[in-house]
Amino acid sequence: MSIWRDKDFIARTVPAQRAYMMLLAQKDINNAGVQPLMIRKWAKACDHTTEADVIASLDELQAHRFICYDTDTEELLIRSFIRNDGIIKQPNILKNALRVAEQTESPRLRKALADELGSLKRSDASEVASRIVPDDVPNPYGTLPEPLNPSERVSKGRGDGVGEGVTKRSELTSTSSSLSSESNEKPTNYRMITLPDDWAPNDLHRAKFPTLDIDAEADAFRDRQLATGRLCNGRGGWDAAFNSWLRESQKRATDTGRPKHKLRALADMTRAAEANENPNTLPDTDQRAITG
Repeated sequence: MSIWRDKDFIARTVPAQRAYMMLLAQKDINNAGVQPLMIRKWAKACDHTTEADVIASLDELQAHRFICYDTDTEELLIRSFIRNDGIIKQPNILKNALRVAEQTESPRLRKALADELGSLKRSDASEVASRIVPDDVPNPYGTLPEPLNPSERVSKGRGDGVGEGVTKRSELTSTSSSLSSESNEKPTNYRMITLPDDWAPNDLHRAKFPTLDIDAEADAFRDRQLATGRLCNGRGGWDAAFNSWLRESQKRATDTGRPKHKLRALADMTRAAEANENPNTLPDTDQRAITG
């Protein structure tokens, strides 16, 4: 069944349909259908599109269960992506999809992924679904009911990254068929990477945590990750990891009344050094600024 014959999809607005096609074409999407949430970048794809337009389209697609996204972790899921026939028929690709599904950070997306995996009626997928489903997470599609059982909608084949009852992405665009048609393709692990040398905080980080010194936090974050050799799921994974780091810093600021900043620690140590040069002056070092 072509996406252009799917009643749910053709009922969507033109901007929402365009946004959906754009999401399918993103190079950072993994085999579970998860990709970084990059609203500003997507808005730049058209001179006549604003960030507000992108958000409106995403909200429409989410309300009708085509996608699920989380602004806290900056992740977006194309909800039927993993049900694509091309993925299910390729054991290596499916194995990779299940692995990266477990690496998803957002509780909302993990809940949606668990639902998708459960619909596959496979023991390996059901096992992963039982591990990733979070506790006490509401329906990620708001107040809408849970999706119907796939068997009640179509008799065969689900779409790669499309809404209810649509088919392979090769029917949508020839440029994106590589994920659905090459039966001998082996999964790539390119998304598990160390922190890129050119990684930097993005505008969403700065907008969400205006009270923090984002540049100082980024320096501390970078030092910690390089020291531990941590790997994350591509740039989107690193952005989400830094988002979690900032939440912890903001919580610390709320608890102590003073955030941990690398630059503040340097200033405190400088004052301590100056005080040592003058024995009559007591150092004023706040240990909270240099711990953790």
